[in-house]
Amino acid sequence: MDVTLRHRNKGVETLRGELLLTHFGISGPTVLSLSAKMDADPAEYTVEVDLKPALTDKQLDQRILRDFEKFNNRDLRNGLGELLPSRMIPVV
Repeated sequence: MDVTLRHRNKGVETLRGELLLTHFGISGPTVLSLSAKMDADPAEYTVEVDLKPALTDKQLDQRILRDFEKFNNRDLRNGLGELLPSRMIPVV
């Protein structure tokens, strides 16, 4: 996964690596590395997560359509089960 840290005035930094979804947010090696670079008020930062950075928009669209076709006539969560971590499905 790609994790991007954006600061309102200072720019952007992106790292690719492991990400953990916790009860209270995100953690893991990439998040810890990026948090070490935070030298201002946390409210000035945003974090973006790209769950499938190796896929183009077109490839991702095709993947989603293929998964929905595979799980035709089932709950939406079944179609997302092979694409997303289970904890993210209710949010999506």
